[in-house]
Amino acid sequence: MFRRHQLLLIATALLLLSWPQPSVRADFLEVRVPGSNLTIVLEGRVQKGRTVRLSHKFGTLYFDNNDVTEVYEVPSNTALFGRMAAKARADKDADALFAAAKWALKHALLHQFYQGIDQTLDIDPDHPAALRAKALKEQIDVPLPESDEEEERLKSILNRPNFNVERSNHFILLHDTNPAGEMLKIANARRRPPRAKERLRLLEDVYETFLFMFIVEGIEIDIPQERLQVLLFKENQDYLDFSKSLNPALASAVGFWDPTRNVSVFYDNATDELYEAVQDSMEKLQEQKEQAVRNRSRAAKTIVRNTNTLQVMFSAAQERSDIKVVTHEATHQLAGNTGLLPRHVRIPNWAHEGLATYFEAPAEATWSGVGAVNKDRLDKYRALAEDVDHSNIDFIVTDQIFMLAGSHNARLHAYGQAWALTHFLMEKHFQEFVKYYALLAQMPPDITLNPDVLLEIFDRAFGEDRKAMTLEWRTYMRELKTDFEIATEKEKDDDE
Repeated sequence: MFRRHQLLLIATALLLLSWPQPSVRADFLEVRVPGSNLTIVLEGRVQKGRTVRLSHKFGTLYFDNNDVTEVYEVPSNTALFGRMAAKARADKDADALFAAAKWALKHALLHQFYQGIDQTLDIDPDHPAALRAKALKEQIDVPLPESDEEEERLKSILNRPNFNVERSNHFILLHDTNPAGEMLKIANARRRPPRAKERLRLLEDVYETFLFMFIVEGIEIDIPQERLQVLLFKENQDYLDFSKSLNPALASAVGFWDPTRNVSVFYDNATDELYEAVQDSMEKLQEQKEQAVRNRSRAAKTIVRNTNTLQVMFSAAQERSDIKVVTHEATHQLAGNTGLLPRHVRIPNWAHEGLATYFEAPAEATWSGVGAVNKDRLDKYRALAEDVDHSNIDFIVTDQIFMLAGSHNARLHAYGQAWALTHFLMEKHFQEFVKYYALLAQMPPDITLNPDVLLEIFDRAFGEDRKAMTLEWRTYMRELKTDFEIATEKEKDDDE
């Protein structure tokens, strides 16, 4: 049986991209990656027969039945939103319709979120929260003004004449990636946009989602008045050379936001286990394909089909990496540029990383967006949950969990604890958590945030009964499940 942490769940509702969404049902096909013990889960419409046909967003794919380990059928998020919105409209309930819009926002359905806002105002033209959202939408729909200064400032960070500039409404990107899009060699394939444009589109979706997550709750944050700066390297080695020139510790980072220069930095290739397995299988099949075509082998057609299918898996793995890294690092950049966690204040690591991992799109989640339960982070939390010396609120909020992490593995556990506490506070104590952020933001830039100061700030926001807060957190975490676990459990219950 496959290992859950090795799943790649590619789902358009999560991925914050504007590909067409399934309207009623979302099928998830779990299939083995040729030549490995890994599995990949792809979203689309499945038709079973002598072969398994998948209508994927990149095109039509065919799989041998022996390679398919599971097919899951669940309602699509678009359909779930439609049901909530329809009931609210029938009841003429503006608050319920606005709640449906907020649900769509958290599940990365920006188009449906905007629909919900408009429909809320159709019922109640004076709905205050919907009016705030509408005003922000009108503001961010207007591109920020272009200037030579913003381009010169970005180019001064990286003096590479072969890099090109791309802009979107709120970002400026310096890159050396291929300016042409990619056309996959499968039936009904659609051309993928150039990598720089894909990156900007994803950044814009994260930008909108981040701002609205706070605005709809009545939280005032600053709207950036200048484009946010981004570097995108085509080659990993160029990225490594640049990152290590800033800080040798960045050598292990797959992307980062530099608060001093206020720039996010990425490269264009994934490096995780699944991506590498797909790449290895694709290279081997490509050799077989060329040999079979030369020899006019009877197996040529099958090999060609398998090679093309692996190209889709490769693109999906690449996309997965983009989304996971960008949602994380863009959250850092947005928090630093909206006044939430200002760049000039020494924000504790747990607060910054907890927020970024909360907004991060996890590899194993499927149809959720912001706040999706991240299995990797959840496993790391559970690994320390019984270690009361390290998995406790005092140890986390005083930032000792990061300061005393002496190895890469220890830092991964620190991320897990920061994610878990942030997830709990965002979901159950949102207003108090925003107050905590505000108290941190008010700290003078030269003050040392020692454990006593950090505990005092936390107590001012949440109260002094940290023992009761810890018990509530533990209960919340025991009940927390990934969306994939919830969906598969529901499917089993339905079958029974």
